[in-house]
Amino acid sequence: MELVDSEGRLPTSKVLWDSWKSKERTSKVPNGTANWTSLGPSSTGTSAIGQPGLGRINAIAVDPNNENIWYTGAPAGGVWKTIDSGFTWIPLFDEFPQIGVSGIAIDPNDSNIVYISTGDDDASDTYSAGVFKSLDGGATWNETGLNPSNSTDSDIMNEVFIDPTNSNIVWVGTNSGLKKSLDGGATWEVKREGNITDFRLKPGDPNTIYAVSSNTYYKSTDGGDSFRAITDILPTNGGRMVIGVSDAAPAIVYLLVADTQG
Repeated sequence: MELVDSEGRLPTSKVLWDSWKSKERTSKVPNGTANWTSLGPSSTGTSAIGQPGLGRINAIAVDPNNENIWYTGAPAGGVWKTIDSGFTWIPLFDEFPQIGVSGIAIDPNDSNIVYISTGDDDASDTYSAGVFKSLDGGATWNETGLNPSNSTDSDIMNEVFIDPTNSNIVWVGTNSGLKKSLDGGATWEVKREGNITDFRLKPGDPNTIYAVSSNTYYKSTDGGDSFRAITDILPTNGGRMVIGVSDAAPAIVYLLVADTQG
């Protein structure tokens, strides 16, 4: 931890006190643009290893045609669905031997069609068994061309997205490349090799794709046929990047980068 200032001096007690007061004032200022409500669980007890009943959530997707229907994916807890905006939930993937989920995509042109990418892309708590597809809102699931027969214990998958202008075009990010399907998941082609840890389609222009590896940012403007590596905007020693885009400002891309030196 760095405690000295730019001239190598330790901060005075007044500097420390003023810094604390500033933090206290800032922490008590409400965020006027956010309005969050906890949906629970609020009390789960404790155990030697943590809080039973609570766990990580890797993915969440809201039905673009019904704001009350949500899907969530857990790293080792399957897919859950709510039809009442989170008040009640039902599990959809418990009967499978591998129930980790890191990506969920709902077809905007037919909400009954849902894709999930399996496994835990964060801590590898569960391996990937491929991409699965539902035609009935998650009631049943079918294998795609990425399935247990061609997946291994070392496979890691993250996000999965559907081209909003063409429901047959599906993308998934994996540690063996960014993969694209032109036939609703039946077959897949690697469009960008390497360990792709996150990616996004540009809102309003799905032929523009942003992708990141552990330490490189890529951009394609031709549907993934070619990618350009962009490194000059990235900090030195940066890694574990994730991407954000917004329909409200399609031209803006957010990159969150961790400091790999701890």
